[in-house]
Amino acid sequence: IQLRWGGLPTSMVTLFMAVTGGADWSEFYDFFHAQGVFYAFMFVLYTFCSMFAIFNVLTGIFVERALEAAAPDKEALIMQERAKLVQQVHQFS
Repeated sequence: IQLRWGGLPTSMVTLFMAVTGGADWSEFYDFFHAQGVFYAFMFVLYTFCSMFAIFNVLTGIFVERALEAAAPDKEALIMQERAKLVQQVHQFS
């Protein structure tokens, strides 16, 4: 207990390891389950929310990059508009 949960910094590292795969979270779950079902539920809720947040951030990054890649280039749009204006000027003259 003292090794993994001896103080706030070690507890934070332990929780970080549980979420990121640094250690198997099932051993931490077993520890919390032995303390009570409420604590086990809170640990599972923490793990779920942490993973949900991580995936949400990663998805946001990928979507933002995809939208940037799919958006037309501003310079290309300006050149197209300019070409249209030149064509219209030639049509009217």
